[in-house]
Amino acid sequence: MATTTRRKAVKKKVSKGKKRQQRKIRTSERSSFKACRWQWLQGYLHRLSPIQEAPALKFGTLVHEALEVRYPPGIKRGPKPAETFEKLFMKQLKHEEEVLKIKADGEWEDMLDLGIQMLEGYVEKYGKDEDWKVIASEMTFKVPVFLPAEFQSPLLFGLDLTSKQIDGKQPIFYYVGTMDGVWENRMDGGVRINDYKTTSSDPTKEAMGKSILDEQASAYWTWGADYLITEGLLKPSLISRLDGMLYTFLYKARRDERETNHLGQALNKDGTVSKKQPVPRFHRELVYRSETEREKARERVVQEWIDMELVAKGIMSPYKSPETGTMGHCGYCSFRDMCELDESGGDVELMQAASMTTWNPYDAHEIKDAEQRR
Repeated sequence: MATTTRRKAVKKKVSKGKKRQQRKIRTSERSSFKACRWQWLQGYLHRLSPIQEAPALKFGTLVHEALEVRYPPGIKRGPKPAETFEKLFMKQLKHEEEVLKIKADGEWEDMLDLGIQMLEGYVEKYGKDEDWKVIASEMTFKVPVFLPAEFQSPLLFGLDLTSKQIDGKQPIFYYVGTMDGVWENRMDGGVRINDYKTTSSDPTKEAMGKSILDEQASAYWTWGADYLITEGLLKPSLISRLDGMLYTFLYKARRDERETNHLGQALNKDGTVSKKQPVPRFHRELVYRSETEREKARERVVQEWIDMELVAKGIMSPYKSPETGTMGHCGYCSFRDMCELDESGGDVELMQAASMTTWNPYDAHEIKDAEQRR
């Protein structure tokens, strides 16, 4: 009886979610849709989310919040991020223990120590970042997207667009997201959109993948920049100097305690240079971007929106795209169990009622947690 009641409750929430869908779009939704339409159907159209019995520490989110406090607008720096991280961590730990009744274990203690060491090392590396003036920090944006005047597609006839939307007088949707910061270099005058990345692999290798085809960066560079301009957060003199993305990678590892020589190389106990040198703990990468790339991103997102709308209306199929290899998205998909049960002809609704709840993927807090934020 309880399962039946829960099934009805989830279905009611799912139905309510459908009515609100497609008013906004963000990068993680686009990635989900392009990876697997069936996954997108569950998470964004039906707005399902797994019930978490023991919520994991949002490590990346706490690191971002600590750095946000470190870099308020201007040239002065806030408290040391390691201290802020510890305060935020203990606050979340208290919430887990008192509200959710989750008992902390050794893993939590390890994560606290890891975060403190990472952020202490960050300050050792970059100090007060005196070369940079912060224009904006941790900025959530919402920007209207209009149908391009020259855009023509027979697929548009399947959509319920108003005449004003077709004429470009009303937006077809809003693009939303959260940028880590906007910094002005006090040495060369360049203005860059800053993006922090916590990573479990070599930061220098991670940086190699941050090219002009990085969709999250393209979103910041396009609609994030639009927001800065339209809201007057960038003075006209700074707009012309907005020239790229500044990535700051933080490697999730403790400091190497081995002795080093005058070149900074790690040494063995006998004083010889070790064959195994530590991975760089921090790395910054500047990727220059252009106005042409903004136009390409605007065109691409409208095309993706059309496909999403057609799937949502049942005109196109929400087919699955299984990818189960080492790097395949099925391995970390929240709906894998449901998907496999669906493939075998089982009762998917029963599993959904027992294991899923609903969420709002466009709540500002959810945007931060989903897109930061690893």
